[in-house]
Amino acid sequence: METFNEYHLDPQQFPFLHRLQDNWQAIRDEFTYFDRNASDEELSFTYEVLGPKSKTIKTKGKSKYSAFGILFQGKFIEEYIKLHQIEYSDRTTNEASERALALREKFFPNLAKAIAQVNAIEDNLLRNVYFGTFHPGLDIKLHVNYNPHMNRGYLGLIVPEGDIAMKICHDNLHWHEGKFMV
Repeated sequence: METFNEYHLDPQQFPFLHRLQDNWQAIRDEFTYFDRNASDEELSFTYEVLGPKSKTIKTKGKSKYSAFGILFQGKFIEEYIKLHQIEYSDRTTNEASERALALREKFFPNLAKAIAQVNAIEDNLLRNVYFGTFHPGLDIKLHVNYNPHMNRGYLGLIVPEGDIAMKICHDNLHWHEGKFMV
């Protein structure tokens, strides 16, 4: 039985999540295709340029967490790069923006469509969308979401068998493919 509290919210409270949850297999397949078929240059660009720059999440020991996003602060990454005129040591702002758009269109059209549909209902309802990979043995240090106006949703795409859970306060929340945790 699922229990919900002030930190673990019932995903049914957020009907807009159904658009993503209903497309979870297509989104998973896009990620899997990207992971298996992206060139070394595409992978490097994705994790270096599209990866989160926040230092909020720190891991313990030698465990690893890798992530990249396609939506930041309600904007697709290529729009975000241009809007904020983000500078890079090895490419111009326009080159980075064009490359990000090309990768999004090549690898993640279903996810982008689902995001656009949700954000068309209510402008910028979805603020950030990332793919995060929690590698075996990952233990993320305690951290707090200091924004009381934002909830974080996690959609399980590839969940190995076993006791795979995220501990929020004293509750272990078990991951399930195709299901959200908020």
